[in-house]
Amino acid sequence: MRHAGIVAIKSVPMAHGRFETLQAERHFAGRGTAKSRQESICYDLAIVHNPDDKDLAPPDSKAL
Repeated sequence: MRHAGIVAIKSVPMAHGRFETLQAERHFAGRGTAKSRQESICYDLAIVHNPDDKDLAPPDSKAL
């Protein structure tokens, strides 16, 4: 197959209707509903600072 496109249902001949239905059923068979990701993601965060470096130090301990 080199190209696939959208075809309006009205443009499909009635003689091809059953074939079209079977192909659609085959295509979508086994596909369940999309599952939302509800697992919690945990991040580890480390803030590394040098208390002796006054230029890059946070403004106060609460900012850490």
